[in-house]
Amino acid sequence: MVRITNLKDKLQHTDPCPEVWATKAGRYPRCEVGYLRSYHDGFGWFSNYFDVNPDLSNESILTELGQVGDAFMRSFKNLRTMTKWCIENADSNYDSTEFNAWYIGTMGIYRFRMITRRGDYNLYLHCLDRKAIREVNNNA
Repeated sequence: MVRITNLKDKLQHTDPCPEVWATKAGRYPRCEVGYLRSYHDGFGWFSNYFDVNPDLSNESILTELGQVGDAFMRSFKNLRTMTKWCIENADSNYDSTEFNAWYIGTMGIYRFRMITRRGDYNLYLHCLDRKAIREVNNNA
């Protein structure tokens, strides 16, 4: 298993594939494998996985998603550290409590939707399959 280190330094504030958000099949892009929904309860992170396009799901990409999620939780020990990093580095989403950042992995491109409000889900980590993104771009 590959351990992702220094994730904060590898996050980008510009969406590397904005075109995929226009290819939604329902609520999600056609190239989205699934996402982690996480919250911090003041003591630690808790996550659930939601499958979006099961036909894109495979052991390799799910393993990488788990590694990216683990790296996030090691890098951001609590909401205070996540909020500080977001204010200084991330792209603001809809208001001053929601931010976006991206990570490019080997198998997937990952969108971090970080929500700094207490009592809310604090992270939606979307996993987009790189091969499916190329197919979307080739068919555009």
